[in-house]
Amino acid sequence: IEGKRLYERARKGEIIERPPRPVTVYEFSVQEFTPPDACFIVRCSSGTYARALCHDVGQDLGCGAVLASLRRTAVGRHGIESAVILDALADRDDVEARLTPMGEALDLPEVRIVDAARRVFVNGGAVDRNELMADCPVREGWVQVKSSSGELLAIADVQPGQQICPKRLVCPDAR
Repeated sequence: IEGKRLYERARKGEIIERPPRPVTVYEFSVQEFTPPDACFIVRCSSGTYARALCHDVGQDLGCGAVLASLRRTAVGRHGIESAVILDALADRDDVEARLTPMGEALDLPEVRIVDAARRVFVNGGAVDRNELMADCPVREGWVQVKSSSGELLAIADVQPGQQICPKRLVCPDAR
């Protein structure tokens, strides 16, 4: 809030009104309960604050609640099962072997542009939906744009209508 993390302000004793906003909780299951402590798993939509959710559950139960610890086990399709302990990364080769290519790491819908549109696009020009190899999976919002061969070119904004505008070019060369 106002550029500062809510928990930092709370630790200073500030009381901040948090405007409610809709979130989706797909799972909230108590794994262990040893009064007064509970261990639970939450699967939720992006933008959900676990500390606020814990507080709200405590309010609903009439007893109050604070979050003592938090362990994020997944963000989007990326989970801890693919994580590695830091000590396992002894040198540059170990790090490079574990890196996920950006085009695979992004959790965004994908579009591919026809070869004829590549030059304009990688030089910052917008492309029309008819310059895609297949239908765009979203009407508006962020997508990753790849070449016809699958090389990541950019992150782009799909505008209402026909235009797909590059916002962050990541391709190594403009042709």
